[in-house]
Amino acid sequence: MKKIFAVIVALFVGFAGFHIAEPAHAATSKTKYVTASTLNVRTGAGTKYKVVTTIKKNQSVKVTQTKGSWDKVTVGGKIGWASNTYLTTKKPATPKNLAAGLKTVGSNMQLILVTSNGYNTSSAEIRTFEKNSKGQWNPVLTIKGHSCFKYCC
Repeated sequence: MKKIFAVIVALFVGFAGFHIAEPAHAATSKTKYVTASTLNVRTGAGTKYKVVTTIKKNQSVKVTQTKGSWDKVTVGGKIGWASNTYLTTKKPATPKNLAAGLKTVGSNMQLILVTSNGYNTSSAEIRTFEKNSKGQWNPVLTIKGHSCFKYCC
């Protein structure tokens, strides 16, 4: 009787570790936003993989899969992996006016603001503003263009 009981317990313990696996489901995509100033998108989930592209703060990405602390993202037609430590589902607040926080010297009434996507690019966005009678900067013109701050060729 003790042997039969021991065999039944052994069989129960042996089969308890087995279960029927659920079928894999296709991941639904969700939008996340970059929280770091720049974030590398890599060919695989880890820092040992090559960089495909970089993305900037507040930029949105489409996440289709997660492996640990890495998300598979699509951005600008490119697919790669980014550390989800620097991604959030919370949409960033949109600044009302890029020039609002800037200070001017003297009584300047016009401002030209040039921004780029990073250090190694000449692609830029050029915005002009005029100050109204209340001292607020109003956008006048926004165009895409090229800047030449470091090396021009």
